[in-house]
Amino acid sequence: MPTASNEKKPQASQALQESRSKPVVSILLTCLVILAGIYSPWILLVSFALLPSLLVRMVDKSENHFLSFSVTGLNIMGLLLALQHSYNTYGSSPRPGMLFQDWVNWVLPFGSAWLGVLFFMAFPIVFAAVMEITLQHKERRLKDQQKILLKVWGTQLGQKTTAPPKQDERDDDKSEKEKGEKE
Repeated sequence: MPTASNEKKPQASQALQESRSKPVVSILLTCLVILAGIYSPWILLVSFALLPSLLVRMVDKSENHFLSFSVTGLNIMGLLLALQHSYNTYGSSPRPGMLFQDWVNWVLPFGSAWLGVLFFMAFPIVFAAVMEITLQHKERRLKDQQKILLKVWGTQLGQKTTAPPKQDERDDDKSEKEKGEKE
């Protein structure tokens, strides 16, 4: 039977953990605000370019989230390519309008996210076709091996063998032989 002091301990420890995490969260938010002020064009580009990953994560209700993984992975790759293109084109401090007017910054992340959706839809079909071809190839090799064995060992190898007699039948046969020997 739980006592009142046992019930208060989890609540107290949870409140203690929440109070400890608040300064960490506030420090992180402060750092993000400072970085957003300094690198606002880059942060805006990253936040808008990762929208497909966020939307897919909200839509993907499967247990393993394979759609989210394929879309997010390719979306991040496209975003990194877009950031590299922008940095090489505009330098370290571009104006936000310059980043948003460049069509490459949008085609790379969104196009790669779309490729993630296509990969998610196409890979099971391709994988099933490859497995079917592999199984057909193995079956053909097995039949060829079987033909070679039949040529070498004869057709008796391919025939069914009779099952060994059951234990009860063996005991009956032994008892009949013993009776025959005694007589």
